[in-house]
Amino acid sequence: MNQKSLFKSVAILLLMFVFVGCNKKQKSSKIYVNPEFSTYVSAFSSGQISRESVIKVVLTQSIDTSKYKIGEALPNGLFDFSPNMDGVAKFTDPFTIEFTPEEWFNSETTYKVEFRLEEIQKVPEGFGEFEFDFTTPILDYNINFKGFDKNSTYEILNLAGVVVFSDVIDTAKLVTLLKVSTDNKITWRNTGANVYDFAIEKIKRKKESYTAEMKFDGSS
Repeated sequence: MNQKSLFKSVAILLLMFVFVGCNKKQKSSKIYVNPEFSTYVSAFSSGQISRESVIKVVLTQSIDTSKYKIGEALPNGLFDFSPNMDGVAKFTDPFTIEFTPEEWFNSETTYKVEFRLEEIQKVPEGFGEFEFDFTTPILDYNINFKGFDKNSTYEILNLAGVVVFSDVIDTAKLVTLLKVSTDNKITWRNTGANVYDFAIEKIKRKKESYTAEMKFDGSS
């Protein structure tokens, strides 16, 4: 195969690339937070956060150290999530409570939270439950091809690329993200925060040009 037909094959490969992503827009209704809660709560998780985040509530008054110990798990039921999420809450300093979920939050989801403030300190009637919300981003991605890598030879080619995700992704699912109709081996390597290099290995040079369909499913 001459150089001209080689590039023709690669061009066809790129044209046959199929992307599956998520184009849905997030829909949410914000919870109104009574500003009078600022007497008891100075900060809390809100806005858009990564689905691997911990949830924080920072109090204006320090805890009763005779009752609560920093780093020890607090009683269950202190946080109530919708959609549901289980996890462990604890004080990380005399003012800050962190809720660590058992698993990542779902992508592109608005979570509503009820924090039972009255379980931690005495508050007037009407301030027993502190309600707030947060959202997680759509799991989107950017994919770019780098070309043939340094391990390519005249007969065998390795096509390299990089994928940048908008949020964390389960690395165990990387093997299912990119499919090639010719069943070439695909290797992955984490090179930064939510950045993964990949290589489609051992693409054989043939006498005649041929096409291969590559499907990238980033909706997981």
